[in-house]
Amino acid sequence: MRCPTFLLICFMSSASVAASFDCGKAGNVVEKAICGDGELSRLDDQLARRFQALRESLPQEEAAQLRQGQINWIKERNRQCKADTACLIRFYTENHLLAKIDAS
Repeated sequence: MRCPTFLLICFMSSASVAASFDCGKAGNVVEKAICGDGELSRLDDQLARRFQALRESLPQEEAAQLRQGQINWIKERNRQCKADTACLIRFYTENHLLAKIDAS
């Protein structure tokens, strides 16, 4: 009886942190859609990691421009896709930072 409970707790814990943000604090339909889909969660995490690495490698002014571009991308993603999983996956896979990531 202890093993199934332990496995369930592990599964629930990993599902809530798969995205680049705390899924327990998902505040809008887009964040909830990302947390509810394994592929979107993976893409979100990979984009966040690539974005952070690129940002850290740039001079401050260019990093600020990159950050503003990412904010604009997030706003457009949210505006166009809302909770539409297919739309969100397209937005992530078409992002130039994820160009080399296989969405499968």
